[in-house]
Amino acid sequence: MKISDLPYDLESEILARVSAKSLWKSQTTCKRWYSLLRDENFITRNKKLSKPARESILQIDFGVCSTGDDLHGIHNRTGVDPSIEFPSKLCYLRKDPKKVLKISQIYHCDGLILCSTKRNNWLVIMNPCTGETRLVKPRTFYREDDTYALGYVNSNKPSSSSSPHSHKILRCFYHENEQSVKVAAFEMYDLSSGSWRVLDDLTGDYREFRYGMSLKGNTYWAVGDLGTGLFLMKFDFTTEKFVRLSLPFQSFPNAVFAPLSVVKDEKLSVLDLDIQESSCVMKIWVTNKVDDEDKDLSWRSDCVLEVDLDKFELPSVVKVSSFLLDEENKVAVCCDLDWDRDDENRIRNFITRIYIVGEDMYKQVYKETTRGTRFKLRPLLLTYVPSQTREIKPRTCYGSDDTYALGYVNDSKSFSSYKILRCSCYKKDKSATVAEFEMYDLSSGSWRFLYNFTRNYRIFCDGMSLKGNTYWVYGDKETGLFLMKFDFTTEKFVRLSLPFQSFNLEDTAALSVVKDKKLSVLHQNIIEFSNVMRIWVTNKVDEADKELS
Repeated sequence: MKISDLPYDLESEILARVSAKSLWKSQTTCKRWYSLLRDENFITRNKKLSKPARESILQIDFGVCSTGDDLHGIHNRTGVDPSIEFPSKLCYLRKDPKKVLKISQIYHCDGLILCSTKRNNWLVIMNPCTGETRLVKPRTFYREDDTYALGYVNSNKPSSSSSPHSHKILRCFYHENEQSVKVAAFEMYDLSSGSWRVLDDLTGDYREFRYGMSLKGNTYWAVGDLGTGLFLMKFDFTTEKFVRLSLPFQSFPNAVFAPLSVVKDEKLSVLDLDIQESSCVMKIWVTNKVDDEDKDLSWRSDCVLEVDLDKFELPSVVKVSSFLLDEENKVAVCCDLDWDRDDENRIRNFITRIYIVGEDMYKQVYKETTRGTRFKLRPLLLTYVPSQTREIKPRTCYGSDDTYALGYVNDSKSFSSYKILRCSCYKKDKSATVAEFEMYDLSSGSWRFLYNFTRNYRIFCDGMSLKGNTYWVYGDKETGLFLMKFDFTTEKFVRLSLPFQSFNLEDTAALSVVKDKKLSVLHQNIIEFSNVMRIWVTNKVDEADKELS
């Protein structure tokens, strides 16, 4: 049976259970699916029925890869999932085919990924679901020892933003004061405005701000020194302040490994491993469910997973740098980095391992040994849902005949200046239909009315977005067909020419986008005796282009 043979209701019911990311990739499969995936009722049903497709990112040294699996669910009814595998060789990300882009730090928050490159020459923010990538330029310059945190303003707390996802980047860098003492300084980057500002009132007394974990818009670190012991440090992106919190155990950071991890975007977990103890016991603790309004964390009274690693007779000391916890089945995926030394006590080899552990099981799923004495990064394992879903409420009410366009402001300083243009039609009197326009700004989360906008022409095809602007084929019997562009930067309609002339309103005219670079138009004159279809393509379109060629 072909897909086209399925009843429409059954086809819709099946697709409603597919993850948003997979639907995004499949939207151009056929015209029927393209229309279905934009239907408001289908989108609502998809949110209720589909299971978020989690993915995992693995970073070893300066190489990054995606496993494409949800490692939170690593345990099935018969034990460890045998299909879990990691690639034997990791590919480096590339800025272009000839230049390797080596990633030194990765941060995740709310479906967005923040990456800094080796020596901190580049800072990049990207959305894996949409494929959008934006370079974040420094206020002055980046330093090699810079560290970052990615978060957002929680709208249920007092804030200057009405958006539930007002994302920010915290940068920590170090400089010498007048007493030649190295101190930490902080800057904040707002993704909606595309600008940096210095946080003068913020100070940091602890150097370890590198491996933070984001949860509910805030970032957490396990920090400390020999005097205070380990504790939890939280940065609140709404109040823009550090908050000191407790850990479920007391320890001093001499030979203790205490990495953090997030459990299904709801809880924070910490791993406690002291390699100087006579017995090597790993303990993992989990908080209760964290809500946005929580000022403090509450830990469960007992640890979720306790593993005596000595009974597995491992060949070297375990030094866990990151982990993912399957709380329900009490197993964890752990990464560690170890090394061996030569007769002169120099590091000879680095050994990276990934393994799955439970109370009575240990399974190694990846091992890599590399020679050399150069510095190596700790392996990092993250899991995330590559999507950003937001319900957009109307200013008054939505209408069944409403049409929309999605675009963004062409400004290299801003990452998330997306806007939605809404056109609603209503009967002014018995003979006249009036069109009204509204604009929704995703950075502010608000609608505003656009005055002096009219639509006097018939629309012949769905709008197509290219380089932040939207295009339609408009026309009537007097003017013929022409191209209409809405510029989301100037918020104005611009009338453009088509490569053909037609005054027949029964003609077929459709737009399409070619590799996100060019606009194409299909025209078919059904009155002609020969059923000829013609397709024209523009030259490459840049954001600054005011006219198409």
